[in-house]
Amino acid sequence: MIAAISLFVIITISALITKVAAIALMHTGLSTEAAKFQARSVYTGTGFTTQESESN
Repeated sequence: MIAAISLFVIITISALITKVAAIALMHTGLSTEAAKFQARSVYTGTGFTTQESESN
């Protein structure tokens, strides 16, 4: 039971962090979709895709 609660808390905190990051990026002028992508990319450490980096 503790493992399930811990997993839920971790997923919730991760979602909250990426949501706040996406909102911050939207305030810099990025579109909503691009901001969400960049926030997830930064959080997971995956970086830019080739197409995304070429457009910036």
